[in-house]
Amino acid sequence: GDFTGQELEDIALANPDWYNELVADPFYTRFPGGECYGDLTSRLESIVVDIEQQVGPVLVVSHVSVLQVLVAYFRNTPIEDCTGIALPLNTVLKFTPAKGGGWQESQHRILTSPSNSECDLQSYECLSVSPYSTPMIRSPLISQFAASSGSSKGGSSPPEMISPLGDHPPIWGDH
Repeated sequence: GDFTGQELEDIALANPDWYNELVADPFYTRFPGGECYGDLTSRLESIVVDIEQQVGPVLVVSHVSVLQVLVAYFRNTPIEDCTGIALPLNTVLKFTPAKGGGWQESQHRILTSPSNSECDLQSYECLSVSPYSTPMIRSPLISQFAASSGSSKGGSSPPEMISPLGDHPPIWGDH
């Protein structure tokens, strides 16, 4: 839409009336020249059906707004609340079918440096493979920064989260 590539802080300053509408109703406020989360949800319905019909693993790589809608579905969160879901950066969210229905979620951090999204894949130093995984437990990692600052090995650092703008819900993505 018209705001593609702009930060919410900039949009709030340039278009305060529209931004106030967004804060009041983040799910149904349509981005100029784009869509609202309600439109996005309708567009993703057939995708969710396709995902659920698969017998093997499915990998989804997408914009944050799409991931928020999908995570809300798999967490059984009311879809209108998807705009408030904060997603960890540099982390794979895994949803596994649970016995009796529903989904079991686990999170797997793939980069050790929360302040740097670049990774030298030749050295493999920034990748982490967790020897264990439990639902909703983040894999412990030692960042290069923690190691150099004298932190003990085995310490953990939670993934950096996409945080809300002030007290408002975290509304993100290309619209």
